[in-house]
Amino acid sequence: MRSNFMVPAQTCIRFLPPPPSTTNAAQPAAAAVFFPAPGSSPSEDRNSQLPEDIRRTIVSKLPVKDGGATVVLSSSWRSIWSSIPLVLDDAQLRPAGVDGHIEDLSRDVVWDKVTAILRSHPAPFRSVRLTSSPTSSLRAWLRIMAAKGVKELVVLNCEWPTAMMVLSVELLRAARPGHRRAVHFPNLEELVLCHAFVPETDIGDFLTGCPVLKMLAFIEGCRVPPYIDVLCPRLKCLLLWQFKPLKLTVDAPRVERVILWRTNQFFIPPRTRILIRRAPNLRILGYLHPKLHVLESRNMVIKVRHTS
Repeated sequence: MRSNFMVPAQTCIRFLPPPPSTTNAAQPAAAAVFFPAPGSSPSEDRNSQLPEDIRRTIVSKLPVKDGGATVVLSSSWRSIWSSIPLVLDDAQLRPAGVDGHIEDLSRDVVWDKVTAILRSHPAPFRSVRLTSSPTSSLRAWLRIMAAKGVKELVVLNCEWPTAMMVLSVELLRAARPGHRRAVHFPNLEELVLCHAFVPETDIGDFLTGCPVLKMLAFIEGCRVPPYIDVLCPRLKCLLLWQFKPLKLTVDAPRVERVILWRTNQFFIPPRTRILIRRAPNLRILGYLHPKLHVLESRNMVIKVRHTS
């Protein structure tokens, strides 16, 4: 039963764009490949003699666990990894031979590695994908990522359906002496939540804390949460993938695309009400089905014309 729920979610993740390159440094030319000079010692550290931009490019192309390991090569490599914007995919940290659904022991291994990387890496976080990590770790991790300026965040609840991941404002609150405040994501531009959701009472505060959010995706869910109010000044793309709320309200002056994809698996009454309050730049709205959706704009209800 568990695998039947998780296969669609993993499929969705595979269709997302790949993580970005972590550096803008120029790519090394073919002539930059070094070979040992005649008479040189095989143990001679010629890699450390490479120009810094080439070493940065090398480290940026490595899986995160290998990139972090370069700090032990020599003092000249120690600062390279920490100076590159972090691209973290926790699937790369699974024990060898583990794929798909990971057991609790493997999940603990991933937790330890992710925690160490998030805490130790001082540079901005370019992209973070959490698809193999326990939900219990999310609170502390979100605070770290917010403080270090994460730009792209993908969260897949790998414990579904035995545990639901709820990103409530209470979860996102940072406790400080004398007061409590919601965690702010000042640089977050893309957010994907799979088998995870923000309660309807909190989604407004949550989006307010993401002032530059451009892409928001909810994947896998029926009536959770039942009402979604997307009030987001810089949002350009909203995606609901196999995700069916009772009502979706869009108030986003820069939004260009609102996509409801594969919601036809939820032929469950009542239909989803889609209310477009403010979207002057909307170019694409799909894929709507008269048995699944009711489209409203201000005081108008848009209906399908039936022809004889």
